[in-house]
Amino acid sequence: NTGQLEVHGKTRVRTWTFATTTALAGSWNITTLEPVDYAAGEKVILSNSDFGSNFEELTVAKTVDRHYVYFTTPLQYDHKVHRVEVEGKVVDLRYEIGLLSRNVIIQGDDIWSDGQLYGVHTIAFMSGIYHMENAEIRKCGQAFNFGRYCTHSHMSGNMEGSYVKANSIHHSYQRAVTTHDTNNWEVRDNVAFDIQGHAYFVEDGAEHDNYITGNLGVFI
Repeated sequence: NTGQLEVHGKTRVRTWTFATTTALAGSWNITTLEPVDYAAGEKVILSNSDFGSNFEELTVAKTVDRHYVYFTTPLQYDHKVHRVEVEGKVVDLRYEIGLLSRNVIIQGDDIWSDGQLYGVHTIAFMSGIYHMENAEIRKCGQAFNFGRYCTHSHMSGNMEGSYVKANSIHHSYQRAVTTHDTNNWEVRDNVAFDIQGHAYFVEDGAEHDNYITGNLGVFI
């Protein structure tokens, strides 16, 4: 009941947004729906725009006027902006761009984690205070080990005030965010990429009053 984890990286304008224009293979930039502050050298992920695996992990060259993101290498695939009407409802199929880089990094071992599928994990166990925001969590989770996920509230009951928000969670060997027998916490505005297993996982089904909103998942 007394454990407390405080991880607070630099606050960003937003962690992910939709693109507004189709970008064809060979293009060097995209246009975002909402303003972003992605800086030169930071890593981003472009999501699929069709069935298949045409997502791309790219490095930012610059962002102009907070809407025009340029990359250090051209796009390998087409990324289309389109919407489909189904039974009178419009389904938004615009692709997304998500920020992977953060100024605070929590990670598994650079040499051994990939080969062993054994990375870092963080957990609130049987209550406590868990504040994780604006961090980059990578090479995380431990494949086939119960309870060893990148971020995790485990049988914690009322976790009001605790949260996992605005993080980048990528290259995970087991899940991204796990909510297990936990109520009243917040999972918001995270970017999950290259995740084995569920990304945003509610474990037992008895959990209630959790706010799991505004999250992006790519290549799950």
